[in-house]
Amino acid sequence: MQRRIRGRESLMRLRKEPQARSDYRVTARGRHHPKESAMRVSPYYSINPTDPDVHHVHDDCPSGQQIPDLNKRSGTNNWPLCKHCRDM
Repeated sequence: MQRRIRGRESLMRLRKEPQARSDYRVTARGRHHPKESAMRVSPYYSINPTDPDVHHVHDDCPSGQQIPDLNKRSGTNNWPLCKHCRDM
């Protein structure tokens, strides 16, 4: 027969391990919410001829972040998705 858990002991079992502060984002009102791993954005690509012919869909893509705003264009230009964005 199982022993019934009561009071403080049950609360201790229900309590989750604390998460690192970096796992949360703070809103304008000071509330903490879990961070999202990667935010999906509208597709964009680079018009620079030296950049690879791929488009990006995540705001934290390492290669997409290196594109200066001057060279960014909205859309896919019928190019394949970036490897980093595909793996996210």
